[in-house]
Amino acid sequence: MVTSNGTLGPLESAEQRDAVSQAMLVLLERLTPTERAVYVLREAFAYGHREIACVLDLSEANCRQLYRRAVQRIATSENRFPAAPEQQEELVTTFSGGPGG
Repeated sequence: MVTSNGTLGPLESAEQRDAVSQAMLVLLERLTPTERAVYVLREAFAYGHREIACVLDLSEANCRQLYRRAVQRIATSENRFPAAPEQQEELVTTFSGGPGG
């Protein structure tokens, strides 16, 4: 439920943090750092492949390939990398804008 000032209520806020945490864990366990960067820039921020290439100093074709691989790896149920709990917490905190989201 959204509160009167337009923010999420406690239950919804906790559910959102849990969903972000789970999504970030999947990214940590299945993608390389570069694949994660390309995927997040494309999916979360709607950057085009050309923009991503400029940000990451890669070729546009390489960004397209990294994105394609990331999508395929996320679709599988196989984890490639173990994610340490501290790393997961740090990533979720950073992505959600700091403590308290």
